[in-house]
Amino acid sequence: MKKLTTTALFLFVFLNLLKAQPYYFRHYQVEQGLSYNSVFSIVQDSKGFLWFGTKDGLNRFDGYSFKVFRSKPGDTTSLRNNVIRAIFEDARKQLWVGTSNGLYCYNDTTQQFKLVPITLNKGVWDMKSHGNGDICFIADRKLYKYNRSRRTFEEFSKHQDFEATATTFSSDGTLWVSSPEGLIRKYNKAEDSFTSFNLFKDSPPVISHWIDKIYATASNSILIGTSHQGVKLFDLATLSYKDILTFNKDKTSIYAKNFIHNSGDEYWVATESGVFVYNLKTGKYTNLRKNPNDRYAISDNAVYTFAKDKEGGIWIGTYFGGVNYYPKPFTFFDKFFPQNNKRSLSGSAIREICNDKFGNLWVGTEDAGVNKISPNGDFTAFIPDGSKTSIAHTNIHGLKAIGDELWIGTYEQGLDILDIKSGKVIRHYDKGDAPNALKSNFVDCFYQTRSGNILVGTADGLHRYNKTTRDFTLIKEVPQNFHYTAITEDADGTIWTATISGGLLYFNPKTNKHGFYRNVAQNENSLSDNFVNGVFISADKTLWVTTENGLNQFNPVDKTFKRYGTKDGFPSDVFYKTEEDKVGNLWISSSKGLICYNPKTKKIRVYTTANGLLSDQFNYNSSFQDASGQIYFGSVNGLVSFNPSQFKQNTIVPQVYITGFQCI
Repeated sequence: MKKLTTTALFLFVFLNLLKAQPYYFRHYQVEQGLSYNSVFSIVQDSKGFLWFGTKDGLNRFDGYSFKVFRSKPGDTTSLRNNVIRAIFEDARKQLWVGTSNGLYCYNDTTQQFKLVPITLNKGVWDMKSHGNGDICFIADRKLYKYNRSRRTFEEFSKHQDFEATATTFSSDGTLWVSSPEGLIRKYNKAEDSFTSFNLFKDSPPVISHWIDKIYATASNSILIGTSHQGVKLFDLATLSYKDILTFNKDKTSIYAKNFIHNSGDEYWVATESGVFVYNLKTGKYTNLRKNPNDRYAISDNAVYTFAKDKEGGIWIGTYFGGVNYYPKPFTFFDKFFPQNNKRSLSGSAIREICNDKFGNLWVGTEDAGVNKISPNGDFTAFIPDGSKTSIAHTNIHGLKAIGDELWIGTYEQGLDILDIKSGKVIRHYDKGDAPNALKSNFVDCFYQTRSGNILVGTADGLHRYNKTTRDFTLIKEVPQNFHYTAITEDADGTIWTATISGGLLYFNPKTNKHGFYRNVAQNENSLSDNFVNGVFISADKTLWVTTENGLNQFNPVDKTFKRYGTKDGFPSDVFYKTEEDKVGNLWISSSKGLICYNPKTKKIRVYTTANGLLSDQFNYNSSFQDASGQIYFGSVNGLVSFNPSQFKQNTIVPQVYITGFQCI
C-alpha cells in the first residue's frame, strides 16, 4: 500500500511540473546565421528546406546553416527588395516570394528570381491557392491571381471596390477576404461579386476595426485576427460571429496577427503579446510569453507568423527574436534548471537525486545546495545560512532519504542529517580521530542494504552507520585508503563498490568473501579502467560497470568483463550512471549524450540537445527512477525527466540534397 501511495505521489509531482512548462523552444537568430531577427513569413518546401522571409533578405535553412538571398543592384535575376512579406510554394512545387517591391518566381536550378511585371513597385503578401491551382495574392491591398491554365497574372475581380488585408479559402473552395473596416467578404464566383459580413456590429465599440488575418479552421469556421478586439470566430453555417479571445490578463486588447492549426481542436494564435494556444471546443488557452529567466521560452512577444513542418513541429517568426521552433515531442524531456524564481532549481550542476516516503523529490547540486520538489510542484532550496540547523555546504555529493531523515553528503564539509518534516539539520558529522568517527569530510555516496544497514562512501574509506550509538564503523573487508563513489547490492547480498583509481571492489558480509577487479594492461577481458563511476545490476542480474574509459559487462562464470565504447558505436568512452526501463533497455548517461542501449539487440540510440536535453554532458552519480517508470538524469546544466514508454517513433525520413561543396 505504501508503494502504491508513493507511486501516485510521484505521478502527481510529475504531472504538475509538466503542466507548468510543457513548451520548449529552440531559437534561431542572427547569431546562428539568420539575416535579420524580424521574420514575417515561413514556409517549408516540398524538399524539406525552411524558408524565412525577413526584413533583410530571404533565408533558406537546411537544418544546419542559412543561405541568404538579397537584392543585388544591377542584377535583374535577384530580388529587388529585401523586405520579404510572403513565401508560398504551389502545387507544382514552384516557390513564390512576395516582397515590398513585387512578386518573384524562384528558379531552384539557377537560384535566380524572375519579377512578375504586374506587381512592380507593389507590396505583395498573403498568397493562397485552392483547387484548380490558381494563386490568389494581395498587392497594395488589391486582389490578384495567377491563372494557371492561361499562365497569366490578372486582377482577381472587376468588382473589388474595397481594400483587402487577408484571404483564406474555406473547405468548399470559397474565397473569403477581409478588409480594414472590419468586414469579411465571401466571393461569389458565378456572379463575380462579394457578400459582406460585419464582424464588429455586435461587439463593444473600439477605435479600429482593422483585420490582420483570417484563417479557415477544420470545423467549418474562420478565425479572425484583429488589431483591437483580439480573436473572433465566424461560423460558416450560421454566418454569424462571436468574440472568443479579446483581452490579455492586464485587460489590454489582444492584437492577433496569425493562426495555425496544431492538432484536434488546438489552434495557435500569434499576437503582440506572445502565442495563445487555444482550444476551440473548450475555450481554454495557454499564453506563452517571453521569459528572460527561461532560455527555452519564446524569444519575443511580438509574434507575426507560423509554419508547420512535415514532422508536425511549429516554426514561429517574431519581430525582434528571430525564429522559434517547437518540435513535435516524439521524445519529450521535461527540463528543470535555474530560472531565478521560486519554482525552479537553485543550481545547474546536478548530482544525486532521490525520493522520500512523503512523495518529495530531492535534488542535490554541486553549486547551490539541495532542492526539494514537493507533491504539489513547489520548489524549496536548502542552502547554508551559518546556523546550526542549515546544511554545511552548497556542494552536495551524496543524497539518501531514510525514514524521516535526509542524509546529505558534502564535498569536504562532512555529513548532514536533515529532518524532512521540519527542514532542519538535526545532526552533523565531521571526520575525527575517534575509532567510530568518519575518516573523511568528503562524503560521496550512501546505500541502504536489504537488511537495513546504512553504508557511507567517503574519500577515505567505506563506513557502516551504527543506529544505536549514532556513529560509524569502518568496513575492514575493503581498503580504507580508497575513494568510494557508488555502492550496490546483488541478489546474493554481495556489496559492490566503485572507487576512484582503485577499480571495482566487493565483499559479502555473510560469507566474508571479498576481492577486487582492476584494469590489467594488455588484458582485454579485465576491467576497462580503474576509475569506476557506477555499478548497476539489471533485471536479469547482470552487473554493469561504468568507468572513465568504457562500459563493462561482468561475466560471473569466468570473472571477465566485456568492454563497450566508441569502437562499438557509443558516443563516448566516459560513462556515468545507469537506469533500466520496463522493457529492458539500459539508459546510460555519458559525457556526450544520453544513451539508450538494448543488451539483447545491441541497438544504440543516442539523445543529445538536438532531442531536447539541457546538455550533452551529464554528471557523476546523477540518476533516479521512480516506481512509475519516470527516469531522471542530472547534467551540468540541469535535470531532465522522461518516461521512455511515452516516446513515439518519428517515421519521417528527410531527403538528402547537396547544397554545396568545398575543395580542400
